[in-house]
Amino acid sequence: MAGTSTSGPASTGLLGAAAVALVFAALLAATWVGFIESDDLEYARSAALWLDDFPHLGPSHWGLRHLIVLPIAASFALLGRGEVALLLPTVLYAAAIVAMTGLCVRRVAGSTAGLVAALLVATLPVVVTGASLVYSDTIETFFVLASLWAYWFATRSGRAGLFLASGALAGCAFITRETTAALLAFYLVLFLLAPRRIMDFVRMGAGFLVVVGLDTAFLWAASGDPFWRFTVSSRGVAGDNPALAHFQVNAGGLDRHGVIVAPRPIQALLAVFANQSMGLLPWVAVPAAIALARSPVLGRRRSAANHFAGLALVWFLLLSYAFTFMWIVPRYQTVALVALCVPLSIWLAGRIDSGAWRLPALLLLAIAGSGAALAMVADRELLFGERGLVAFARTAPAGPIRTDPATLCGADWLLQVEGLRHRVTAGPCVPGGLCYANPRPRRPLPADWTRQPAPPGATILLEVPRRTGVIAQILARTGLLSMMPGAVRVKLDPAPVIAQGFRMPG
Repeated sequence: MAGTSTSGPASTGLLGAAAVALVFAALLAATWVGFIESDDLEYARSAALWLDDFPHLGPSHWGLRHLIVLPIAASFALLGRGEVALLLPTVLYAAAIVAMTGLCVRRVAGSTAGLVAALLVATLPVVVTGASLVYSDTIETFFVLASLWAYWFATRSGRAGLFLASGALAGCAFITRETTAALLAFYLVLFLLAPRRIMDFVRMGAGFLVVVGLDTAFLWAASGDPFWRFTVSSRGVAGDNPALAHFQVNAGGLDRHGVIVAPRPIQALLAVFANQSMGLLPWVAVPAAIALARSPVLGRRRSAANHFAGLALVWFLLLSYAFTFMWIVPRYQTVALVALCVPLSIWLAGRIDSGAWRLPALLLLAIAGSGAALAMVADRELLFGERGLVAFARTAPAGPIRTDPATLCGADWLLQVEGLRHRVTAGPCVPGGLCYANPRPRRPLPADWTRQPAPPGATILLEVPRRTGVIAQILARTGLLSMMPGAVRVKLDPAPVIAQGFRMPG
């Protein structure tokens, strides 16, 4: 009987963990984006330079994010330079966030809370969509939350090594992106609340300085500038910030980051509570965190919940209202949203374990289900036309292919890694030549460029339709799409767009 009682919960926990892993993998496959010719291009170039010209000094703030660039370089070395190798480190970081959150919450509040936490993170749209995009948010989130978990467990055990590890992980987050200053501000708050524990924070500071000091020493030796990271990052901020009027692009009431346009104090709230990247989670997590903070009996559960809710609050306030040189971008709040999964999972699991499971189960189903649906609504065809050009270069008859400069720019890296760059040039179509027309390039066309669709008499060799999203397909098959308001219907299922590869007549 004893063996049965211990193996049952263990096997149930394993099945639950496998189910969460399967959900996350399925969502990742359904929402896969891949290379989008944005920050990922800079990371790919820097990673290639580490292999070709070791050691490499990054000339941009992207190139200085070594915990993104070096894993990509290692992936290139193992798998070859391609899109899968470029995305693999980010996928692993995202999976590590899901696993770490679930395992740590399990240690704090039991197996039910651990599974709930892992499921909440695995279906959080900003995590799911970020897992297949090479931005710094996912990597920074991993190190920030790992640092806070190390700190929290260190306060329970008193182990000096965990305090050192917490500081070192904070250093890893800081050299990934300087917005980790919000975590350091939260640690300052914790110190002010418990100044007698000064030696614990000294150990954390030592761990932080080891990582940041080694990074600074390398950059100083390579550049001759002890403040190289600050110098380069300042240039990046100066080149892209809300003060630059020509970046204020509004369309349909949204800014260029998909946030509802409003004064900054309101827009920051809208980016969290009214954005598809966040879903319903903040609406339930904030009241849950407040309820746990007011509970007098939960002990370590309340302590963990308060720490992560406190980090979420400090992170949101600083990135929204103090760091005004930054845009209001939903993915910048990934740390805050994942941190909120901790108090929410503890609150939901407490009610499920107590037997009053109906309401928390419905809330969990609503948050996870809507999160998965919103993740699948996200645009994953940012480079559909550019990818079509690569496919055309791969399959078209011999001869040069001409296309517009914007499409060639977006497809350039993909063509290079497939060894096809020599086949394509930017220029007008010529009689009898191969041409590729992309009606919607990711980047703007030059002002003096005239679109060149396939003329009458051209031989169409390839058509590349922009794919309809999974949710739109489901709604269309069930007849629900036709019942929706026109603006929503157009957003979910926009008018078809087709890129074409063809041979000109003549």
